[in-house]
Amino acid sequence: MESNATYLKIFINRFASSVGPTADLYRSIFNLRLYDADGSETKDLTTFTLTFNPSFTPFLVNVTYPANLTSESAADIQVAWNVSQQQITPPAIGNLSVVAVELWSGPTDGFLTNKTSVMFQCANATVTAFKQTSSEYAEALVCSLPNYLPSSNYSVWINHPQLGSAYRANVQVQVPISLANITLFNGTTNSAVGSTSGGTLVVVTASSAESYSAAGIQQHSFVRHTPTVGAVPQSNAAIKFTYDRTITPVATAIEPKRGSSEGGTFVTITGSRFGAAMAASLDGITPPTITLGLLECGDVRVVDNSTLTCTTRAPGALKPQGPQPVSILFNGFGFADSKTAGLTYHYVDLCNGKAVIGLEATQLWHKSDEVRRSTLTHKPDVAKLPNYGTKSIAVRQAKEPVFTQLDRCANTGDTTITVAGPVNWIPGDCIVLSSSSFFAQEVDERTIVTATYNNASNTSSITLDMALDYTHLGDEFTIPGDSRGHVVDMRAEVAVLTRNVVLQGDPSSIPFQFGGIVLVNTPGYLGTKALMLLQNTEFLFMDQAFKLGRYAMHWHMHSDMAYKSFVRFMGQAFKFGRYAMHWHMHGDVAYKSFVKGCAVHHTYNRGLTIHGTHRALVQNNVFYDNMGHAVFMEDGIETMNVVDSNLALLTPVRAETMNVGDGNLVSHTYGIETMNVVDGNLVLLTHV
Repeated sequence: MESNATYLKIFINRFASSVGPTADLYRSIFNLRLYDADGSETKDLTTFTLTFNPSFTPFLVNVTYPANLTSESAADIQVAWNVSQQQITPPAIGNLSVVAVELWSGPTDGFLTNKTSVMFQCANATVTAFKQTSSEYAEALVCSLPNYLPSSNYSVWINHPQLGSAYRANVQVQVPISLANITLFNGTTNSAVGSTSGGTLVVVTASSAESYSAAGIQQHSFVRHTPTVGAVPQSNAAIKFTYDRTITPVATAIEPKRGSSEGGTFVTITGSRFGAAMAASLDGITPPTITLGLLECGDVRVVDNSTLTCTTRAPGALKPQGPQPVSILFNGFGFADSKTAGLTYHYVDLCNGKAVIGLEATQLWHKSDEVRRSTLTHKPDVAKLPNYGTKSIAVRQAKEPVFTQLDRCANTGDTTITVAGPVNWIPGDCIVLSSSSFFAQEVDERTIVTATYNNASNTSSITLDMALDYTHLGDEFTIPGDSRGHVVDMRAEVAVLTRNVVLQGDPSSIPFQFGGIVLVNTPGYLGTKALMLLQNTEFLFMDQAFKLGRYAMHWHMHSDMAYKSFVRFMGQAFKFGRYAMHWHMHGDVAYKSFVKGCAVHHTYNRGLTIHGTHRALVQNNVFYDNMGHAVFMEDGIETMNVVDSNLALLTPVRAETMNVGDGNLVSHTYGIETMNVVDGNLVLLTHV
């Protein structure tokens, strides 16, 4: 499309309609609108109809080409076309035609927009004959194919600069392929043998071939070759590639299975046929390439026929998530079989305080040494971290404060907000701004880009990764005529959700609403009660919806909990008692068990549950988007628990929470008043 002050020119992309001289007229209606540079519509200009008329449409009659055409023929082809009822000034015979001829390989789907299609120009389209009457112009021309034309079945298009394009699905130029032989990298021909895991280097020789490769899916496979989209596959029963298990190297174990994300971990892989595979490789001396996920392992050595060693490399800024598959490629010979044993290696980020602990299947800790034991390894003569030394687990810089308020209004579209007081929040931290309207869901979750403290105004300016969707108030005012001078605080809360330690469910938690849970319970016969202490931890994707007793955090008849953590994707919807955090029947914990400074968000069955537990502390936490309740006292017999200085916002009411309560910060099953301290909490529009 192009335009100026007096006209607008529109180009309609070509499409394959196969319209001929006897086809009926058909029309398309266009609505033309004018838009400003910013994309806003300013005026509906006009509606016009475009008629597609066969009389104005070129028609491709036929194409002829040599029967023995090959990729290297560089042959000439003859093209005949015509158009009805057009007064065309014909070029002289022997001169170049006004039409261009194109050959397209691959599917058109009616349009030449398929990303797999490839076009070749038939050059120097020269007129060899023409005929012009009052009702028709017909032309014959000859053009030259490229010096190299890959094997394929080509659709032929002609393009006239004024009349447009012509195409017929049954008019094609075919360049055949002929498979000759297959050669292994060591020179063996017509009967190649390689690893069952693939990766064996072979050369396939074929006439009219664009590229060379081998493929097969069974023990003995005829080699089939399709070099270009649209070509007819060819096979030759005399040419075979054999996947031979008896020569395939096999990897059966890797130790250790996990190591630092900064690299430097010495890894040993055991198996069989390693030495033989290296001796049979391209040069016979180059060790294999070992890849852990997408990262190559360094300093690879073949110790003997059954042992490989290497040293892991640092992955850089992008840390691999979860176990990474192990692959071993012997140059030219092929891959070792590491999939049968399911070998994986897990990069654990020891520098940034992130680790995945536990097994895929649910197991009690006392039955699984791998779940409850972490081994710290390091030598005494290596560089040490300041303050923390080496061979240590170190967590630092708790989020302070866990929430604050806006110092001034933040409007829709703003990318910077100002909050009251200093914060130690850093770029990459996730924050949430509470709703200032009557709709609880009008919150904004954003990521911090920069955070700067202004000492003069005692405020912090925070730059966000995205503009705000909603307006959030930052005002305080005094009611006119109020002699007591009461101040109405309308400032929206801003809470930080990110923590150094994260407890979260896996990615399947979201579609199934089946997150992780933290449940503390000590049977009475064991005597000493468990202590659960959570501080500055993040809980995410927790709880099990519709599961009784499956809450994100659940004190069940005794325990001691934690401080300043982050909980997400926890709790299990539809599961009774499967809460994100759950004190379960722990009795009197004498204020030794607590949850402080934590962020509990996006949970599916309440945020924190106190069940049959007394004198627990729940202080200075952020509860956000917790289905059912933020803090839940289950039986109504719980006493002397302290719940203070917490923030709860956007607590959805859901049937899966057993219809207990209605989105309160603190609720219990029977609504019985108990001797608990609930003080200084902020509860913001929890009903949705």
